Amino acid sequence: MNIEKVAINIGAIEKLKEETRSEYLKEIISLYEKRVHQIFGTIFSPIAIMNYGMKEAREAKLYLDAISKTNNFGKQNTPKGKKEIETYIRDFQDKNNRELVNESIKKLKEFQIEYPNITDFLDNNNLNSLVNFWTSFETTLKDVWKVSLNKNPEKYFHNITKRVDFSDLPGFSNKTINLGVLAQYNFDISKSLGDLLSPKFDFTSIKGIKISYQSLFTTKNNDLSFMDSETLNQLEISRHLIVHRAGIIDNDYLRRTKKIGEVLGENIKFSTEEYFNMYNESISATAKLIKALDD
Repeated sequence: MNIEKVAINIGAIEKLKEETRSEYLKEIISLYEKRVHQIFGTIFSPIAIMNYGMKEAREAKLYLDAISKTNNFGKQNTPKGKKEIETYIRDFQDKNNRELVNESIKKLKEFQIEYPNITDFLDNNNLNSLVNFWTSFETTLKDVWKVSLNKNPEKYFHNITKRVDFSDLPGFSNKTINLGVLAQYNFDISKSLGDLLSPKFDFTSIKGIKISYQSLFTTKNNDLSFMDSETLNQLEISRHLIVHRAGIIDNDYLRRTKKIGEVLGENIKFSTEEYFNMYNESISATAKLIKALDD
């Protein structure tokens, strides 16, 4: 993965958390942010490991260079010598940190050429990042939907009942709720409607998530056309292919993808830009849906 010119838009999540008014949504955003940071760490761990190894070697050489450049041979343990050496090292590192990262990336690429199996490991690591991003996307949006209905039943419940029949849910009929279900919520379901009704909705697909959120809104603000993004669709179907087919392209994937040049039976592959487009598109969609529900 060539990461020199791309980035995960962590800043969009930080801005969302800062601008969100509802405390219960802020809590969910914080969890989402943590998940994305964890995925970020997994994606960049090979470079970080390479960077660490090179840093260790560089620091040893830099220390010897600092002694030489500051004329402190034999005086490196004196207070004056220590200070001059530390200043030289700090100034050098401030100017060359990015160079070290670039060199680590270069060495990692050379390492891949020398040991081809490493490429398979890195490819699998990258594919798993898509699974993790989708899981974070799906889980966060389900949590946001449930807690929003739990906290604001008077605002959303009637919108839902106009569009969805809940009589087939266990314990529900057209006009009654089973006493056993009520007992689970201490005979007060007014602040648990999200938990009760979420099984009626599908949060495992873009289409299902879109329908779930549209059911909360009035007709004036239920335009969620951004959820029809080809990039989000690609993330969804890629996750499915990776989990169920180990990333080997099948006919169902070919039928649903808009990606050009895919071949039946081959391993799914993406460019760095494609990976990061999927990461960032999921972050953007999550932010837009949360903003729509922020009180």
